[in-house]
This record gives sequence, C-alpha cells and structure tokens, in this order.
Amino acid sequence: MSELATHMSHPVQEERVELAIQHQFRSHMDVVRGIHFVSEIESLVTVSEDCTVKLWSLKGLEVDAEPYVTLRGHTGPLFAVAGGHPQHKRVVFTAGSEGSIRVWNLPAIGDVN
Repeated sequence: MSELATHMSHPVQEERVELAIQHQFRSHMDVVRGIHFVSEIESLVTVSEDCTVKLWSLKGLEVDAEPYVTLRGHTGPLFAVAGGHPQHKRVVFTAGSEGSIRVWNLPAIGDVN
C-alpha cells in the first residue's frame, strides 16, 4: 500500500479552534475583489464591484471599522488593486471591467478633512 493510501485510510483528527472576529470592514455595496496593505500610511485599500476604492486606517481599530476615504472614478466593477513601489509608497493602481487602470496617490488619515 502506498504512503498516500495509508495516510488516507487513517485520517488524522484535527483540533477545531473557534476564532473571534477581531475587526470587520463593511462599507462596500457589492463584492470586494481586492485588498492591499499600505504600510507607509498604516492603511488597507479595498476595491469592489461597486466601482469604489476605500481606505481603512488600521490605527486604533474598533470591531466595526469605517473607511476614512472613498475614491470614485471608475465606471465599472473593480477587480484588482496593486502597489508597493519602493519610491512611491502611497501610490496604488486599480483596474476593473471598463478596461482602464487608475493611479491613486493615497492620503493619510491626517490629510483628510
């Protein structure tokens, strides 16, 4: 009998651990398709099929967090967010169904009224 067959015939009992929700980010009106952490401003960037980009501060989080900025400009659902250029740490790129890529220079929470 192969090692795989032996392992499958004697399944290992896994211990189940219940984890409590630490934080929830609820503000998008449709499916969230991408997230990106921006360490320079200690924020999370999310993109959604609701055509918006949202910035969430990770400082002093409460269980139900709210975004500090909602960026609009795309005309269709968003599917991707990327960033992390070593010289442009506050810049992210978003892409969606309308076929365009937008470049955003992100504000820190202290830069927003």
